[in-house]
Amino acid sequence: MSALVLDPKLLLYPGCSDAGTESVQEYLDEMSDWLNGSRPVRLGPAGAMFLIEQFSQLGYPENELNIPGDSRGRIIARQISGLLTGAFSDPLPGAAEVIEPKYHGGAYLTTAVRCDVTNTIEVGDLGIASRRSHWVDPNGRIVLIDGRWVELVLHPESTLESELGALVSQFYQDRRVYVVGGRRDPRAVERLECAGVPAGAINWVEIEKGTSVKIIKQRLAGVQGPEYVVACVTGKIGHAGSDKVKTIADSRGVTYFSREKVGEIIDELLDMPIAR
Repeated sequence: MSALVLDPKLLLYPGCSDAGTESVQEYLDEMSDWLNGSRPVRLGPAGAMFLIEQFSQLGYPENELNIPGDSRGRIIARQISGLLTGAFSDPLPGAAEVIEPKYHGGAYLTTAVRCDVTNTIEVGDLGIASRRSHWVDPNGRIVLIDGRWVELVLHPESTLESELGALVSQFYQDRRVYVVGGRRDPRAVERLECAGVPAGAINWVEIEKGTSVKIIKQRLAGVQGPEYVVACVTGKIGHAGSDKVKTIADSRGVTYFSREKVGEIIDELLDMPIAR
């Protein structure tokens, strides 16, 4: 089964050089969530080598890791030791020349992360588990210079891109989406289709500011019931127009929301299956 590969900096506990947090409680909570979450996790070979060198300064492996805190510290120490032991089944790959976004870390740590990113892609694992503060403007992906990419996962229970398609497809299988306002945006429609929304479920009602209630009703003829989702682009038809659409949608028992921009509409439509 594919796993999430842990950013080695996540495992550096308070007191270690380069630790990502100085709060023992925050460290214990975060590591418990990652190590005991719904997805398997592992260490990449380069990250494991980096950690062994860091921990060796504290007497490891001759002595057990002395993670501070309550009994969870001892449990997490044993879990980390197990991850270190099992990290060398894969050969050590070369480091990618460029990664976007940029990683916050010293040269050795950054190289280790680059190696593990390359290994994650080649092995086909789920992604890199990390912390937002370890990256410059993270956007959900780590992209290599050759265009290959892997997901950057910043929370143990985040929905992965690889999982999103099935959720979206299932959610919209028996629903119909009506985007109201402005001209049909081919790129927005393509994004919905690529994310798993069936092409036949997407409808675009092209109206502008000042459109009468009568015309809006005509354009939304047959749209009635909870299986319909009406999304209003406020920036295209104005707040007065959105209010007209909302009144019609509410009277017909339709799921309704509005956003200022088309991109925000698409984001919300793709978030709905996750929030359900």
